[in-house]
Amino acid sequence: MSHTTYRYLFYSIGHDSLNSLLSRDKDFHDYAVEFDYPFKSVSSVQLVCSCDGLVCLWFGGKKLFCIWNPATREYKKLSESNRRYVSIVALGYDCKTNDYKLLAGGESLFEICSLGLNSWKTVQYKFYGRLGSNQSGVLVNGDFHWLAKKQDSFTVIVSMNISNEIFNEMELPRELWENDHTFNLGVLDGCLCSPVRGVDMNSLDICVMQDYGVRESWTKRYTVETITGPYWRPIWYFRTGEIVFAGSGGLFWYSPEYGRVRRPNISKSTGVLEEEIYFESLVSLNSRTYVEGRRTNSQNSDII
Repeated sequence: MSHTTYRYLFYSIGHDSLNSLLSRDKDFHDYAVEFDYPFKSVSSVQLVCSCDGLVCLWFGGKKLFCIWNPATREYKKLSESNRRYVSIVALGYDCKTNDYKLLAGGESLFEICSLGLNSWKTVQYKFYGRLGSNQSGVLVNGDFHWLAKKQDSFTVIVSMNISNEIFNEMELPRELWENDHTFNLGVLDGCLCSPVRGVDMNSLDICVMQDYGVRESWTKRYTVETITGPYWRPIWYFRTGEIVFAGSGGLFWYSPEYGRVRRPNISKSTGVLEEEIYFESLVSLNSRTYVEGRRTNSQNSDII
């Protein structure tokens, strides 16, 4: 009896090479840089979020979080969390304490780790499950945001400020959760957006909250045709107006001007599991522990 063995690999694609993903004349490995990452021998790893050039990895089997700077290869193993699984997570900079904080949790138990102190504390907030595919919070207006289900079965946007560690809620347009739509959360032009798929699953509406916190300001901006898969979110924008979406079906490029959808040339044997926008930096973790191995060439920003 045979079985399939999977390897978890990290690749970086510079922003100036993104359009190469659409070329049929080049192979993915011609321009994508593979990284060696911390604790590579551990069998399961997730790329969960990034901030200021720092990348957060979650090793669920070990209940271990690791913060890693791919540019300097420095990493920091955080003290063991009480989490058995991670439903939502966010990494952010707290200007009040001049420190980075990691939020991790789900349902009613949330923990916040100060990277400087490397210690966890518990924060209470009750909700009944994250919706959409975004494990990492969507950063808009200085707060992180997630879609969540409340006890009354209403879907809300939950936000959390990394400095004061307070949770708040915003309501979505009633027609979204009343009509069994499938939706996600993202950022478009600095505004909260929600890619919404109707019951027929034949198109994707991109709705934008034009005035932050104002429920009535949600407006449909684009409709993307002939896209399969339930969960999509915008992750990159070109000066040409073209938008890169990521989701359960991989990646696609959408041109609002021409209404055109294009797919990248990533082979099925190199499936995209998680993706994050990463801006290279020299932020130090003050850990003095480093990954030995391959290092990327200098780029302004990458998709990992």
